[in-house]
Amino acid sequence: GDELVGTASEIFARLDGQTSVKVCNAASGRAVLRQLTERTVGGAELAYDLRVRVLDISLINAFALPGGQIIVFRGLLDFAVSPDEVAGVLAHEVGHVIARHSTKRILEAMGTGLFFGVLLGDLGSSAAALIGRSLVEAGYSRDDEIEADAIAARLLRDGGISAQGLVEFFGRVESSAAGDLGPLLQVFSSHPSGRTRAEMLRDSMHKAPPSLSAAGWRALQSICDESFTQSQDLE
Repeated sequence: GDELVGTASEIFARLDGQTSVKVCNAASGRAVLRQLTERTVGGAELAYDLRVRVLDISLINAFALPGGQIIVFRGLLDFAVSPDEVAGVLAHEVGHVIARHSTKRILEAMGTGLFFGVLLGDLGSSAAALIGRSLVEAGYSRDDEIEADAIAARLLRDGGISAQGLVEFFGRVESSAAGDLGPLLQVFSSHPSGRTRAEMLRDSMHKAPPSLSAAGWRALQSICDESFTQSQDLE
């Protein structure tokens, strides 16, 4: 994850027409993101600490990397209409982390030799770039997406958050994919349909208080408004 997070972020920044990679770091938004992540993860047993960050990229996306790395794009926060939608996406990405789907994708796309070469640090940045590209292009299988949804449902239920936000977010993405959102949303092509997801998560779509207060939701949406760290210029 440490090897690949910079490379994958750079690829998405370039896709977004950016000349640098910027990590959103407004203090109030960062605190709320930590609060929402802790509530979403709840008592889940993880092999390592989660590291969730928001990048100043307009694409509507989030992705998980090995080692508990989760990247959320500003465009996803702009597109979401409630904190429960963001909580649902976070839970879904944590599902990928728990099931180690990103590691599986790397092994399938690149083979064990290249994977362990990067793991041992002896293949250099070009290999990391190749693996980062495979992560962007390959996508998860439908079975992986269904498994991530099942894990997300359990996490949200344990955190007292309704899965309604998860269903509504991906339903709106699906409805918009053929219109203004464009071909970059092909990353969602292997997700279950909105109807299938709603049926799968029906028992978790209970009524519950919002996962954040109105003030907390505003702070999270403003996480990219004030300050940035780890700004990296792209050559």
